[in-house]
Amino acid sequence: MTGSAASHEAMRALMAPRSVAVIGATERADASSSYVMRNLMAFGFSGAIIPVHPKAETVFGIAAIPSLDRLDAPADVAVIGIGAAHVLSALEDAGKAGVKAAVVLASGFAETDEEGRVRQQALVGVARKHGMAVCGPNCLGLFNLQSGAALYSSTLSPNLRKGELAILSHSGASAIALANSGRFGLSHIVSSGNSAATDLPDYLAYLADDEATRVIGLVVEAIRDPISFSSAMQVAHAAGKKVIALRAGKSSKGAEAAAAHTGSLAAANEAYEAFFRRTGVIEVADMDEFVETAALCLMLKAKPARKGVAVVGVSGGGVAHVSDIAEQVGIDLPEFSQQTIARLKAMLPSFATPQNPVDTTGVVFAHGGVYGSVLEILAQDASVGLIVATQDAPVGLDAGGAAEYAGIADAVAAYAKDATVPAIFMSNLSSGHHPVVRDRLAGVPVLN
Repeated sequence: MTGSAASHEAMRALMAPRSVAVIGATERADASSSYVMRNLMAFGFSGAIIPVHPKAETVFGIAAIPSLDRLDAPADVAVIGIGAAHVLSALEDAGKAGVKAAVVLASGFAETDEEGRVRQQALVGVARKHGMAVCGPNCLGLFNLQSGAALYSSTLSPNLRKGELAILSHSGASAIALANSGRFGLSHIVSSGNSAATDLPDYLAYLADDEATRVIGLVVEAIRDPISFSSAMQVAHAAGKKVIALRAGKSSKGAEAAAAHTGSLAAANEAYEAFFRRTGVIEVADMDEFVETAALCLMLKAKPARKGVAVVGVSGGGVAHVSDIAEQVGIDLPEFSQQTIARLKAMLPSFATPQNPVDTTGVVFAHGGVYGSVLEILAQDASVGLIVATQDAPVGLDAGGAAEYAGIADAVAAYAKDATVPAIFMSNLSSGHHPVVRDRLAGVPVLN
């Protein structure tokens, strides 16, 4: 919680609940609580689902109770799916019933007006009085993919799969857009909304300690408690977790939108950039870069031993593009040793480029083993810690064209199996790689 961290017990109840009470549960299709009920059932949540409704005997075939005081034992979390005017009394009832966490879906709090700000402060007071962790208000909820605890009030794709990336976002729509990229499996999706009582540092510290999570991706509108955030980042670093951040509200119009969205006040860009550098957060510029960076962090199991990057491709233009990008973002493309250059010259035709970046020319299409040998030579250079194999294999290629490039993908995949220097496969096109090529690159980070 802002200014007072939520207990581990309360965060566990929120993030990994074993029982869920849904207040305001209904079968009405457009109701937020209906989405939560359907998601819990669709994703196979194995814990107790307890619909709470003053009149209904059952909701989606599950026996309902009229109020929380009828619980046989406290639920771990209460999902409050009723209007803002009734949230405080429902949260108070949950606290009195021994419930340790809540998800408040309703809008109508600090993102609106003075009345909403007063209501939000009262919500924080109730949460602190009962020692509760609270997701929201003004949020879509959260989803633990490991357990199927889909406390989410929007449609969730059945194609979402388990993995090691946790997405923590003030915006529910942004969280789902990233989750649906299809590039990675997920441990958690959290739409924290206004983050009134439980803030980014609470979630971050919990996820840093979560065995199912290896990379944490943030979509943030403001960091209101930098001291607690820094402490949580120390926990993440100690656990070997990478943290990526995409910040909304950098422009004046974006800052206005963030304030209207969650009541967040943005600081100067330079202050955030310096803060992220100091705390070890990897800041990205947009959602595409978020996806690429997350995929890279997930696929690279260990930090490269050296900072130098070797670039190799079959096109002088292609490797030049990658070199331009490397210079723009401050990546070192070191000169190779004379021994490495000599070995490349012996392997490649005279019109190839045996220096960094390496242009092998199209000879590799006719001689499949050459590309793999080039990778092995580069890996043995003392300055190289990462190899970037750049090859545009657009989705529009016909079968013959795709087959040509598939040989390069095979060489990279074979090299990567036992490589001491990691390799990634990269296209200069945002449209991605032809499926024939991508399918051969299991275990290799593939970037656009």
